[in-house]
Amino acid sequence: MAGETTSTSTSDATVLNPLPDPAPGGRGYLWAAGLVGVVLAGVLGLVAWGFFSVPGTDPVRAGGWYFAISLLIIVPAAVVVLVLSWGVIVLIRRMGARGWPGPVQATPAVALVLWLVFVLARFLLAGPEE
Repeated sequence: MAGETTSTSTSDATVLNPLPDPAPGGRGYLWAAGLVGVVLAGVLGLVAWGFFSVPGTDPVRAGGWYFAISLLIIVPAAVVVLVLSWGVIVLIRRMGARGWPGPVQATPAVALVLWLVFVLARFLLAGPEE
C-alpha cells in the first residue's frame, strides 16, 4: 500500500439556482378550487332540479340517472376545469402575477376555462347548418 496513491478529483459541482420564494398571497390555486367547487355545486343542483321536478317520474330511477350523470360526466368535467384553471394560473404567475391576491389570479383563469368548455360544447353539440 505504500505504492498506491489516492486520487481525489476536485470537480466543480454545478449548483442550480433555487427558485425565488413565492410571494405571500399566492393562493390562486386554492381560490380556483373554491370557484370550481361553487360551479360544480350549482351544476349538480340544476341537474338534480331537472331530474326531480318532472311530475310522474319514479324518484328511484331519477336518482339513479342523476347519480350516473353526476359521476360519469359532471364530476370529471369539473376536475378537467380545475386542472386547466391551475394551468392558466401557472402561466399568469410566470408572467409576473405572483404578488396578486388569490381571487384576482383565480377568477380570470376559471372564467377563461369555463368559456372555452362552453364554446367547445356548443360547437360539438350544434346541429347541422341548414
